[in-house]
Amino acid sequence: EEAYSILIIPNPAKDEILLRQSFSPVKEQGIIIVFNTFGQRLFVTPVLLSENSIRISVGNLPAGLYYCQLIIDGKRVTHPFVITR
Repeated sequence: EEAYSILIIPNPAKDEILLRQSFSPVKEQGIIIVFNTFGQRLFVTPVLLSENSIRISVGNLPAGLYYCQLIIDGKRVTHPFVITR
């Protein structure tokens, strides 16, 4: 079974985060979800996983702690990140 992990840079962030996947690129789709500490989904988008990194704009979100979740084949990987203003 392949283990998935993600890295979010920069962390803390201001306007944009770069989500880097630490697994071999595959030609399938996944879903990225950004949510706050209350579990409220703020951003949901399908992504093609043939790319090792994905840019996400977070400039419209207030300062605070957030989570970025990548879902592939029903497996979820979640990583925290901070937005500063």
